[in-house]
Amino acid sequence: MESVAGKEHILKILDNEISKLILSYEKEIYELTAEKDQLLHQVMELELENQMLREKLTSTPKKETNIDVRKFIEKLSGGVTYDIIDEWCLSTSVVDAIFLLASCKKLFEDKDYEKVFYILELLGHNPNPLLHEDAEVRKLFWDIIGLVLAGDFKNYEAEFDGVYSLFLNLLMTLSTTKLKDSIVEHLKHFYTDILDNVLYLNNPEIINELLRLFLIYGMEDELREALQQIVEVEWEFLDSSINEKEFVFILWYAFLYNFDQQLIDKAKESLQWLKESCDELALYFCIHESVNLQRYPEGNTYRQCIQKLKSTEILTELEKSKILQKVELMLKPLLARPVPPII
Repeated sequence: MESVAGKEHILKILDNEISKLILSYEKEIYELTAEKDQLLHQVMELELENQMLREKLTSTPKKETNIDVRKFIEKLSGGVTYDIIDEWCLSTSVVDAIFLLASCKKLFEDKDYEKVFYILELLGHNPNPLLHEDAEVRKLFWDIIGLVLAGDFKNYEAEFDGVYSLFLNLLMTLSTTKLKDSIVEHLKHFYTDILDNVLYLNNPEIINELLRLFLIYGMEDELREALQQIVEVEWEFLDSSINEKEFVFILWYAFLYNFDQQLIDKAKESLQWLKESCDELALYFCIHESVNLQRYPEGNTYRQCIQKLKSTEILTELEKSKILQKVELMLKPLLARPVPPII
């Protein structure tokens, strides 16, 4: 009997504990449900406020518009959702473009790089919100250029590299738009700060993207100066972290501006990527052998090397074209020379 009573006592204790757990879980579920309902209500309020402000901005004098947008963005701090960002990006409205860029600026200032990355990614696929003929849209975008590319971010977070890279790529996308000339002006204005920041990040991929950006925008002087700084001063900080594709890319850029031998002399660990078996560098070895021998390259070999360069995905068509122009310029004098005797 004592054994049965003992078991019943234990079961009763267990039953009580289980009941307590159930009550605790039910309370937690109730609280979470209430919190979810509250958040949904806040989202609905924000969306309604968003709609009302849009309607107000459409009929508001321009001088008052900026103040209203800033107030609205302040209220949305922490409340800019991905759905709202999607809506603004897809919209053809100037007002929505202003919302989008004002939010992007504030999110960047708040170091919410995840949402900034998302906005830049969307704009890379659809830059139309940036193309409105509207003074406020343009001003916000120029502010963002200065903030992202040339701002003081010495205490930056790891996610910032992705944002910086994406922004450079967005500017490349915009090189075929009516914003091109204005972007060049801003890149030239912020050139020193941009180069300092890119070198501070010490990310080979971002460095190469900056060189490509300068080439696309025809900023020859800035590109040459940046390359010289990278090769002569910064290479020791990049040498151990650069991969084969990054080395091939920067070697061809150095070749374009006559810094390639300096780069090879500076390279230590990265010199492992300078190899004749690399298809992307076959033409590089071919032309230097020809120059050293003072003999125009053999036809089939030369054509194969050119084809290997044309087939690479490391370089763009613009970059390949520039390289081939320089190669022809180097080899042209050899056509007029007599073939040296083979000893």
